Amino acid sequence: MNEKLEFKDKKISREDLNRILEAGILSPTAKSLQPQKIYVIESKEGLNKIQKITNRKSPTVLMVCGDAEKCYRENHAISYLQDCLLVSIHMILEATYLGIDNIYDRYLDFGNKLEKAFKLDINSMPVSLIYLGYKTDDSIGWKASDFTCNLLPKRKKDINEIVKYI
Repeated sequence: MNEKLEFKDKKISREDLNRILEAGILSPTAKSLQPQKIYVIESKEGLNKIQKITNRKSPTVLMVCGDAEKCYRENHAISYLQDCLLVSIHMILEATYLGIDNIYDRYLDFGNKLEKAFKLDINSMPVSLIYLGYKTDDSIGWKASDFTCNLLPKRKKDINEIVKYI
């Protein structure tokens, strides 16, 4: 079976991109310290670096990084990883709401390579990549345009299975 996941060569609008980024900025973080830094990669050079490292290609990539010096710390726990994951989730949800397809990649697979390729500050640690665009018609999986606000309950447990009033 020859499955593929590809994006059209069509950029998302600046207005939609700004809404997605705003969703990330509005995301909760530990003690509201906002240790995230979001790099928007749209240049040909930047996208080529991403493709070389991850073997994925899209018209826009968001690289979400965390700063361990600016995040909440208590004992041995630091919050930047969880904070950046919340930020990523908020941006993914907004992109999907806007009908923009997206793929999430975790940092474990490529963090050090990204740091070197983009010459990131020592305190900017990659946590996730979010590929944004519009999937080709023959790409695998759901497309953001397939979702409506009423689709989510079809794939979730009934509220009575999760919520108990006491």
